[in-house]
Amino acid sequence: MASYHPRQTAYNLRKLRGKALIKRISGTRRYRVRRPGLHTLAGLLILRDKVLKPVLAGVARPQRGRPPKNIQLRMPITRTSNAKSWPPCRP
Repeated sequence: MASYHPRQTAYNLRKLRGKALIKRISGTRRYRVRRPGLHTLAGLLILRDKVLKPVLAGVARPQRGRPPKNIQLRMPITRTSNAKSWPPCRP
């Protein structure tokens, strides 16, 4: 997180205040998490750590190993000899 700048911090704090998840302590530069915000933020952190990071990590790395032994491809649609017209006409 070396590229996390003070402007981004101010932006994120403004967004969290706008959503009423945090409240600024008057006379200081500190913030307090509100009770409904605590549940929301905890849920978002769990979602990020348990779901999003593993999914994105799997997408970024190609899987290595043997190719599968049985590859079943779908059969292409072919025209049969008793077909009257191709593609089928609507009545």
